[in-house]
Amino acid sequence: AGGVLVTLRFDVAPDAGGEISGRICSSVLPALVTMPQVVGAHLCLTNNLASAARTTESRERTDILAAPEWIILIEACGEAAAEGAATSTEAALAGLGARSVVPGLYRLDFDLLA
Repeated sequence: AGGVLVTLRFDVAPDAGGEISGRICSSVLPALVTMPQVVGAHLCLTNNLASAARTTESRERTDILAAPEWIILIEACGEAAAEGAATSTEAALAGLGARSVVPGLYRLDFDLLA
């Protein structure tokens, strides 16, 4: 058993960022953390200047994808809770004008040995 993390990567129109950020922080995130088994919700914005910088290790790589501009992270106790929270958040984001929402699911699995 373990924890589950859902990522929702998305874009917004450049002129709508401030308004959408405010609405996510004032309504979407607070609604998420009241859902059963949801233990955290975070809005992350990419620092494009820092993300575009190439290190010595990354200069020769061609498989590096551009970082998403906007990400919501949803932490939950189980997969069903995480997926339910993601579904409602995707609907809320669509209502705010978010574009190209791409979900991801990550699970931490561990076993304790006797």
